[in-house]
Amino acid sequence: MTRIKKLLFTLMFTLVFTLIAFPVYAFELLMFSNPDCIYCQKFLAEVEPDYHSTIYAEKLPLRILDTTGEAPEWFKKAYDEERIDGITGTPTFIIWDGERELARLKGYTGKSNFLADIHNFLASNEDKFGVLVYPDLTDRGPMDDFGNAKLPPAGVINSRDLFKHMYKTPKEAVKASDWFGCKGTIHYHKDENVWMPCSMN
Repeated sequence: MTRIKKLLFTLMFTLVFTLIAFPVYAFELLMFSNPDCIYCQKFLAEVEPDYHSTIYAEKLPLRILDTTGEAPEWFKKAYDEERIDGITGTPTFIIWDGERELARLKGYTGKSNFLADIHNFLASNEDKFGVLVYPDLTDRGPMDDFGNAKLPPAGVINSRDLFKHMYKTPKEAVKASDWFGCKGTIHYHKDENVWMPCSMN
């Protein structure tokens, strides 16, 4: 065996051993769902189709688990070792790091509330997940051309938290969208009957 082949063999062996000995766990958003659960079906219709293309899915990819069958072996083991709590109702959402439960959300009360909860969790755990970056909104404000804080126009809520910006008319939401740097894009939340600045897609 030539020296290069020996070196490649050693590197491959080291890499395989490292992956086996030190598995890399990704964060996930687990949804425990039941086909007979009305709120599960609402979530699957209102959130799930678009969730995978959001900034939240980059940090917490969604995995849906059906509770009507037998629990998976990994769940039984984690439950026995007290690394995850039991599921007492659906939908239940668990933030999972591959080893243990980090947080959970029970129930579903609408798309905007759900996304606000996920947003707030990620924003308050920047040490684990990093800063939320909006790739399609690179000029997101509210800043002037020199990068200084800019007061909002009349009728726009003075907050950098997007989820505090709820408006009764599209015209108000467009003003807020321009202030945020979202170029007038807005979105509508049917359950709350409010318009919000910036596109969520």
